[in-house]
Amino acid sequence: MINYFRAMKKIFIGWILTALLACSGGKAVFICDQVYETTTVEPYRMERSLKKALGRAGYGYEFLSVPVTAVLSEAFPEAAEVVVLSPILSKQAEACAAEHPETLFIVLEEKPSTQLPNLTGIPKNGVRAYEDLGRLFGRMSMERIPDPFPEEEDGTEAAAGNSVAEESVPEPSAEVDEEIPQEWQPSDASLESSVILKPAVVFSKLSLEKEAAHMAFMRTFSEINPHSPPPLQVVEVPSVQDSASVNRLADELESHRSNLIFLDAGSMTPQLIELLAHEEVLLVAFQIPRDDNPLWSNVDLVLEWNYASAFDSFFSSLPENRENEIFFDLQIKKYKKDSILYQYHAEKINDK
Repeated sequence: MINYFRAMKKIFIGWILTALLACSGGKAVFICDQVYETTTVEPYRMERSLKKALGRAGYGYEFLSVPVTAVLSEAFPEAAEVVVLSPILSKQAEACAAEHPETLFIVLEEKPSTQLPNLTGIPKNGVRAYEDLGRLFGRMSMERIPDPFPEEEDGTEAAAGNSVAEESVPEPSAEVDEEIPQEWQPSDASLESSVILKPAVVFSKLSLEKEAAHMAFMRTFSEINPHSPPPLQVVEVPSVQDSASVNRLADELESHRSNLIFLDAGSMTPQLIELLAHEEVLLVAFQIPRDDNPLWSNVDLVLEWNYASAFDSFFSSLPENRENEIFFDLQIKKYKKDSILYQYHAEKINDK
């Protein structure tokens, strides 16, 4: 009997969504608070992706910027078939959706818990990308790779005190546990021109979602390399985030000779990129905006939310009432041209 009512509920919701989206040429409005607009929509070009997806689905588009203290019912536009809401407005979404059953409400970054058929959302799903990155770091910490740090422009090698590669090339052992993967030897490079990477992560625990992602990274790293010969260096962002704290954190990474670093350090990430710009390190960063700042050229890989793909999938699937839930997926993307990290990601990350 319970399964019967669940099935009927799905059918009813399908009818409602199909009716709401049956007519093309309607108006869609993105109501966005000004903080989310500044921190997310503008730097990551979210609005452009949303507008294109809505256009392909047959909707006109309107953007409405409101203060974070705005009352949604007062800002609600007339004759809107679809209303997209920034996360902070989700608390008011259910009441407004109940008052406007003819309008489909979509909350970004979360899935509202509601019985209303005209209220839904696009939640985030970042754990898979953290698992992939942990797997990549685990593998690279066990393999000799061609030295990714170029020589100085005058042709001389970097000073011995700054060369991680020199101290990171132990002779291969004759006795190797069969369960531990053999170190990969580059066919076109001698031991003198290869390096074993020493990984580190800089985490900023801001939410339960973030903590779950961090644990996913740690778990997959440990599964791949449970006996890392130097252990993974884990650094947590301090509660006080001033220039002195940033300098101390950078000094800690340098003191451990970390040369493969994942920065998920929130507002401290740009400062750390700058401090590590002249060190022999490979950097991976979480969600940094693409701009003309030359510092971003020092980032080898970046984790980015794929807004465009999610919007396209969401608006194309709703009329057909597909049951597959749509997420904003976090993905590892290329950032620095010709980085050795991207080569290893492309070649090895899917070999699970």
